[in-house]
Amino acid sequence: MSALRLNRVATMPGAIRGARTYSLVLDGPTLFVLEVGPAMGPRARVGGIAQWLADKMIARIQKRTDAKVEVGIADLNVRGVEAVAKEKGSYRFAPDEVTRCEMGTNGYGHPALKLKTHARSFAFVSPPDGESDLRRFGDAVRAWSGV
Repeated sequence: MSALRLNRVATMPGAIRGARTYSLVLDGPTLFVLEVGPAMGPRARVGGIAQWLADKMIARIQKRTDAKVEVGIADLNVRGVEAVAKEKGSYRFAPDEVTRCEMGTNGYGHPALKLKTHARSFAFVSPPDGESDLRRFGDAVRAWSGV
């Protein structure tokens, strides 16, 4: 099986950890969850001039966040999966470590790939146009792990 890779999936912020962007790689006997940078959490809609001002500020923050993710993906392309997997925030799993993998919704109501392992649980969301890719990756992980 050739490696299957899905870039720019994110986890939403929690009580302790901020939103993060990941690349998911399914390569032979290993599933890699590789942190490539920060992510933006969901935005509240308030309307009016306050919304206009917030949108202007958030657009600037989003641009900086996207640039950091691009650097992280470029680093992954140059250094490779194995090297990035050793860094803080990145994980590697064998098939028997995956206990659940299913599509559902996260705490914000967005479609999410819910991945549970013995070590950690994730709820990955994709950009709005990437939900079908997220579903296909989830199907591949389920077939690979047997869950």
